[in-house]
Amino acid sequence: MIQALSRIDDMARGDGFFTESLCAALSQTSDDAREKLKAFLEKRKPSFG
Repeated sequence: MIQALSRIDDMARGDGFFTESLCAALSQTSDDAREKLKAFLEKRKPSFG
């Protein structure tokens, strides 16, 4: 994710928006990301494993 974000600035505007959206979708749909969000909303520590 960090590697992609640093390159977005060098892309054309439309390509940068597409790349940013794709990175966000990939990073927000993992099982860990879902658990972190659920734990935050339930005001508890996340449980992995």
